[in-house]
Amino acid sequence: MIVDPEIIKVLVDYAEGHPEAGVMGCKIFYFGKDNLLWSAGGRIHPLHGHSRHFGWNRKDHPRYDKIRECDLITGCGFSPVRCHEEDQFLQFGPGVLF
Repeated sequence: MIVDPEIIKVLVDYAEGHPEAGVMGCKIFYFGKDNLLWSAGGRIHPLHGHSRHFGWNRKDHPRYDKIRECDLITGCGFSPVRCHEEDQFLQFGPGVLF
């Protein structure tokens, strides 16, 4: 796995500037596949619960660069969860691994 060294700063900066956002994510690419996207967020169908990733198995394109509300983001590319009611970040238990 290769991680852009700036991604944490970008996600935290966005979170600080957008208190309405609960979870921030980023595009995920397949390793060694020349800009082939794995995910740029996704949607969950409200009736049957099936999910679909934006950009899955597609070449990267500017349409995947825009900030959008998503129903899901992959666990390998997200910032901490913010609790709107208490305006603080949620604490995960000691058994949760990241």
